[in-house]
Amino acid sequence: MKSRIRIALLLAFALHASLISALANKKNDGYSIEIHIPEVFKAGDTVLLGYYYSDGRYVQDSAIAETNRVRFSGDSLLDEGMYFVLLPRRNYFDLLIGQNQKFTLRAESLDVASPSTTVKGAPMVKDFLLYQHELMQLQKQFQEIRKLDSTAQAENSQNPQLTEAYGKAANMRKEATANMEQYVNRLLENHRNDMLGKFILSTKDVDIPEPPATVKDAHNPDSAAMVWRLYYYAQHYMDNVDLSYPGLLRTPTLEAKINHYLDKILLSIPDTISRYCDTLLERASRNERTMRYLSTFLLNKYQVHELMGMDAVFVHIADNYFLKGRTPWISDELIAKIRERADALRPNLIGKKAPSFIVDDIFQRPFNLYNVKAKTAIVLVFWEPGCSHCRVAVPKIDSTFKAYQGKGVEIIGFMTQGDGPKWAEYIKEHRLTGWHHVWDPYRKSNFDKNYDIYSTPVIFILKPDFTIFAKRIGAEQVGPIIEELIKVQDKKK
Repeated sequence: MKSRIRIALLLAFALHASLISALANKKNDGYSIEIHIPEVFKAGDTVLLGYYYSDGRYVQDSAIAETNRVRFSGDSLLDEGMYFVLLPRRNYFDLLIGQNQKFTLRAESLDVASPSTTVKGAPMVKDFLLYQHELMQLQKQFQEIRKLDSTAQAENSQNPQLTEAYGKAANMRKEATANMEQYVNRLLENHRNDMLGKFILSTKDVDIPEPPATVKDAHNPDSAAMVWRLYYYAQHYMDNVDLSYPGLLRTPTLEAKINHYLDKILLSIPDTISRYCDTLLERASRNERTMRYLSTFLLNKYQVHELMGMDAVFVHIADNYFLKGRTPWISDELIAKIRERADALRPNLIGKKAPSFIVDDIFQRPFNLYNVKAKTAIVLVFWEPGCSHCRVAVPKIDSTFKAYQGKGVEIIGFMTQGDGPKWAEYIKEHRLTGWHHVWDPYRKSNFDKNYDIYSTPVIFILKPDFTIFAKRIGAEQVGPIIEELIKVQDKKK
């Protein structure tokens, strides 16, 4: 586990350091951001200018305030993106910074998004603040709409649509949505190619067109249309996000949208996820900085994932990008660690045939995995009696196994350490009968490398043909997975 986390930390550090280095190497006339807010800044206050990146926030610059004003300046241009100004009393506000980085902002109060705020030298910054103001106004309108919805429900819980409040809420919702859509479209037209346009478009949901005539003519057109819309949405969910625009890296929304896409919109099937990761990386590859970010983010995301089998995505990304020379910014040392991790996972991915091993059983007889005859499943448990977690898990696994004896289930207990007497004593004491008890104290079979065993217990479930069906599961999951395989066998009969 430590080695896997270390790869993620090293990658994150290398990526962030490379982006900072790229920023420092820019040659230009720098930035100057002056902010005036009465009764907010006191002489001597420290004010921070920070930026969003990935799922975190980082300090870019600091300045000592004068009375009612503060000024940030530097010799190099800032990266485009969303920044925040952290005020002395822990208040903050956001700014969207584009190419015009010499401007003066004057606000009447901490409500910097107010229409009364002026920005001289950067019209886009002003338009972003107005956009924030419109969003806040929309939120207030929808609060009123929700109150009307509640009133309608209270007046007629069976048919709220018959109430006056319901009709009023519907009209307000329609008008508010239409007005906001028109406003956003005007902004997108005026800022099509700058940071504001790219940011707003990236947060906009994709429009789903009407299904084609072939769908409407299907046997069950409603069901076919629903499937078509879901497929279209999955195919086009990221269309509004320009993954080659580096300014989006410094926003709090990009990573959240990518995560939502991969975790909630797409089917959680490794081959499917790998294919769509390729699509995202192809789009990001038009800009080195976005490619650095996305390739690293995806590799880290699937190195350790909560869903079983997603390590196949890690191997896919490692093999097709990092180990093919397509990430030249990664050091040779880190590439070697990525290769080592991918090599450890590759032999034991879900759907692959389990690596063979010939070892000794507890009676010192040769034992070949591929000689095991099972009609339903093979439970393969890597454990050792000195492991406290094993002492909890093994009795549970044994209880489950005995419940399925006679139903075509075989179980292999693979002892990973070399204390033979202690092993035999534990087996006898806990009556682990019916198991194939095997071990390889000198690790001649390379079971630890082939099955990625770096801790215990580790449980694999194999199909009768030795295909890996499940891996690294908890003891409580063994029974339900066997049930699933029994259902598969029943369908074949």
